[in-house]
Amino acid sequence: MTVSKPRSSLFFASTLSSPAAFEAPTFPEANVLSLSASLSRSGTGRADRLFGTSGSDVLSGLGGNDLLDGRKGRDRMAGGTGNDTYIVDNAGDRVSEKAGGGTDTVKASIHWTLGAQVENLILTGRANLKGTGNSLANTLTGNSGHNTLDGKAGADRLAGGRGNDTYIVDNARDRVTEKAGEGTDTVRASVSYTLGSQVENLVLLGAAVSGRGNGLDNAITGNALANALSGEAGNDTLEGGAGNDTLDGGTGADRLVGGLGDDTYIVDNAADAVVEAAGGGSDAVSASVDYTLSDHVERLVLVGAALRGTGNAQANTIIGNADNNTLDGAGGADTLDGGAGNDVYAVDDAGDWIVEAEGGGIDTVRAAFDYTLGAHVENLVLLGSALSGTGNALDNAITGNGLANSLIGSEGNDTLDGGQGADTLEGGSGDDVYIVDHTDDTIVEAGESGSDTVRSSVDYVLGDHLEKLILIGAAVRGVGNNLDNNLIGNALANDLQGGGGNDVLDGGAGADRLEGGSGNDFYLVDDAGDEIVETEDGGYDTVHASTDYTIGDHVEWLVLVGGAIAGTGNGRNNLITGNDLGNSLSGADGDDTLEGGAGSDTLIGGLGRDSLVGGDGNDVYVIDGDTSDVIDERGGDEDIDTVRTTLRSYTLGDRIENLIIENDTESNSAIGNALANDITTGSNNDILSGGGGDDTLRGGHGNDTYFINQGDSNDVVVEEASGGRDRIYSSISYVLPDHVEELIVQSPDGSGLQGTGNDSNNTITGGIGNDTLFGGGGNDSLSGGGGGGTDSLVGGTGNDVYLVYREEDVVVELAGEGTDHVMSIAASFTLPDNVENLELVGTLGSTGYGNGLNNRLVGNGSNNLLEGRDGNDSLDGGSGSDTLTGGRGDDVYTIDNLDTLIEAIDEGTDTVRVGFSYTLRDNFENLEITGFQNIDGTGNAANNRIVGNSGHNILNGMGGTDTLIGGDGDDIYTVDSAAEVVIDTSGTDTLRAGFNFGTFNPDRSLTRTILLQDDLENLTLIGGTEVVVGLGNLGNNYIRGNAGTNVLDGVYGNDTLNGGAGDDILFGSLGATIFEYSDRVSVEKIRGFVPTEGDRIDLRPLRQAGLISSYDVGTERDPDNPSVFIYRIGTYSPSGNGKIFIQDTATTISNIHQYILF
Repeated sequence: MTVSKPRSSLFFASTLSSPAAFEAPTFPEANVLSLSASLSRSGTGRADRLFGTSGSDVLSGLGGNDLLDGRKGRDRMAGGTGNDTYIVDNAGDRVSEKAGGGTDTVKASIHWTLGAQVENLILTGRANLKGTGNSLANTLTGNSGHNTLDGKAGADRLAGGRGNDTYIVDNARDRVTEKAGEGTDTVRASVSYTLGSQVENLVLLGAAVSGRGNGLDNAITGNALANALSGEAGNDTLEGGAGNDTLDGGTGADRLVGGLGDDTYIVDNAADAVVEAAGGGSDAVSASVDYTLSDHVERLVLVGAALRGTGNAQANTIIGNADNNTLDGAGGADTLDGGAGNDVYAVDDAGDWIVEAEGGGIDTVRAAFDYTLGAHVENLVLLGSALSGTGNALDNAITGNGLANSLIGSEGNDTLDGGQGADTLEGGSGDDVYIVDHTDDTIVEAGESGSDTVRSSVDYVLGDHLEKLILIGAAVRGVGNNLDNNLIGNALANDLQGGGGNDVLDGGAGADRLEGGSGNDFYLVDDAGDEIVETEDGGYDTVHASTDYTIGDHVEWLVLVGGAIAGTGNGRNNLITGNDLGNSLSGADGDDTLEGGAGSDTLIGGLGRDSLVGGDGNDVYVIDGDTSDVIDERGGDEDIDTVRTTLRSYTLGDRIENLIIENDTESNSAIGNALANDITTGSNNDILSGGGGDDTLRGGHGNDTYFINQGDSNDVVVEEASGGRDRIYSSISYVLPDHVEELIVQSPDGSGLQGTGNDSNNTITGGIGNDTLFGGGGNDSLSGGGGGGTDSLVGGTGNDVYLVYREEDVVVELAGEGTDHVMSIAASFTLPDNVENLELVGTLGSTGYGNGLNNRLVGNGSNNLLEGRDGNDSLDGGSGSDTLTGGRGDDVYTIDNLDTLIEAIDEGTDTVRVGFSYTLRDNFENLEITGFQNIDGTGNAANNRIVGNSGHNILNGMGGTDTLIGGDGDDIYTVDSAAEVVIDTSGTDTLRAGFNFGTFNPDRSLTRTILLQDDLENLTLIGGTEVVVGLGNLGNNYIRGNAGTNVLDGVYGNDTLNGGAGDDILFGSLGATIFEYSDRVSVEKIRGFVPTEGDRIDLRPLRQAGLISSYDVGTERDPDNPSVFIYRIGTYSPSGNGKIFIQDTATTISNIHQYILF
């Protein structure tokens, strides 16, 4: 039978009785054979899946990686070759594997022990199961229940799962695997073992000796052997059992139970608990923290950083480490061995024994009974009821208690402190120290028994054979004896009295009174309030001050120490010595000696002839008005020393580098030496010279002068931006530094030098040689100096000014480097390329030539010849009789009455500027009037542009089409062409116009009309007798006709119309019109006469001229036109002369005279 469809299943309904008669079916790969009843059947050589029935089946997988599941019943399964998997669910199931039959796995839902040749076991389900391996290296995996996994022989891998699992380990290579949160697990090991991560407990079995925990809170239990148990991290519980165990809880607060045997405990946490039962052996604790022995533990050894060890009620042995230990045996006769440190022993039993080796530190015994120090122990402290303390041959410190103690130092330099009682202190031989705190304390000292010190907290007078007194606590007063005493105060305001010797007095921190007495006394001052009392004949006395200090009367010498900075003398000849700090020493009056020491000091001699000794450091010497002071600089060559003085003039001495003159009331003079000096002066106009060396010169705010000599090429001048206008005189080639404006270079031997400016506006002057001057940036002034040399002047960028003395001087400018100016003293000078302006500044007549640029040429007071050549030039000859030739270009001439102008035809549009009345010559186009006088300007036949000034100008363009610009005054413009332009902005101005319009056109056509422009007020018609129409503007105009027949109309505003000599027609404007009549023989025709609007006829010019004396007020109608009134002036003439025709008016004949102004 063949099953051809992949992944098909073949089922048998009952047990085959004759398997031989059954031909084995052929399955495609990975088919499944399921038996529904008890069956014995084999698979193929492929990966088969064989399932049994509920009966007791026999499954044989043969080749391939098979899955065999017998299901219910007591099944027998043999996987054959391949990596087979068995499903086991019955204790009667049997799994058979042969050697070399692959790596096989049993998945069991019951307790199971692997048969031979099966490698892996996986427990399934949730039951608490036990899985057991075989002699192979098995992998046992638990389920979610509480499993017990025992791999048996072989290096097994055991993984318990989520339950509280137990692992049986019998091979050092067994591996237990647990995950976090998977229960509390236990390893029971018959070999020494270290817990893996996430396993909590360890029990040693059999021959296992050591057990080591992990980072969890472990419970580790030893066996009857001598175990070594280590908890590592976590709060562990270690139980050693019966052997001589070593228990080390590791980090964490551990509980260590040794059990029977002589156990050793390793303690590293103050919270570690050691538990020992009575009769549990002789036990020891090795502690790296301060530790007190628990009950039934006999020995304590301090290790690591542990400092304090305390015993229990037993006779303990406590051993310290190399640190400073405190050992207290507590009850019992204890042995205490502190080791190498400075140890403290607490002694409370006569049987206590202290072990100290020579050189084992400075050790102290604290005794509650009378005690004598043993060998190699230095200090003793009495406690409780102890009365007597005795030292040994060492330098002992013996301290009493509150009782009346008797302390004996014996040999050595001892310190005895009786405490609060009335004590007797006997130091013995040596330099002893006594601590006195009671007025009844008694000190016993023999003569020549050392130099002894009393430290007293009460007021005290030194007894015989005592040399030194130190006040402590509340003590205030200390008195010496006839020895050379050393008296030292405390922080209070002490009163120290030295007696007859050469005493040392140190009041301490308070404001103290120090009285040395006779002898050469030495005072230590540390408070500005300290008072020194000395008499006139009290010896030669010295003050060492650690605070700023001024010497009092009768003291000669002051030495600054510590942090003191300032020291000041008195009226004596003082010696004041500084320290290593930067001191300020002032001698005051007297011939003083000031020694600054090693710091950077300031020495102020004051009055008198003083000696200032600087020493090492960058010292400052202050010289105030006394020229007799002597400076003695003894410092190293690397020091930088400074003199500060108020003298107006000072020259540095040898070995002094810097000079500062602090005199702002006078101009200073400062001179350096051969060193590299730094010289600073005040705010006036100072003089600075560095001398030899590479100097730095700082002039300050005034207009300062610096001297740079030969060999000073590295001198530096420092000026601020607002530091005045400063000058450098240099005998070498030199470059101006920033903020210095002027440089004068002049070689002593006449050789040429080079002077270079900076980016400021510089003035650079040469000497007698062939100098080369560079202006650099800025608007510079360069002068060759007037010597016999031929100078080269290079201005650089900026608008530069050059002063040349000889025609041979060379001026160099590049294109685009500003607008430059040459001032020439030479007889003749021609502007070089790229220079724009030339000014003749000598006293003799000179010649100046321009170039191709737009030049400005200016003469001097003599007779000059200026020639602009190409370019739009500006020529001003000055006050002499000058000849000005503009050349090609649009030139501007500024002239006076004596000048001669030469301008050829077609050489540009040229302008003349004058301050007097002037008429343009031929070939000049424009005229500009300068100043403020009333000046006339007249053009020529060309098209002129004439500009007035602020005065009252009369401008007449003459021929040509002109432009007249009047300015601020009341100007008069004369035009003779309708194309001419008048420009005016202010003043009351008059247009005088006269040009031919041809015959009269009675309709006032604008082609024959002169219309007054808006910015003009008056119009005067000039010229012949032709008919002209004159019109006003919107302003108040005055319009006057010429000798011809005019038509005048003010248009708008309050106008005045005067027809002149001809027979005119006058139109009243929109406003009050005055019809002015000045010619009695002419005939005026008035139209639009409206008296109610203010119109009037003005005959006052005739009367004022004497042409009439009375007038006929008679009126009549015009016989030719009855609507026209005729007003007769004087005698009526039939010819029509002397009449005013008033047309188009409602005014009656009878009242017309009311509107006549006479």
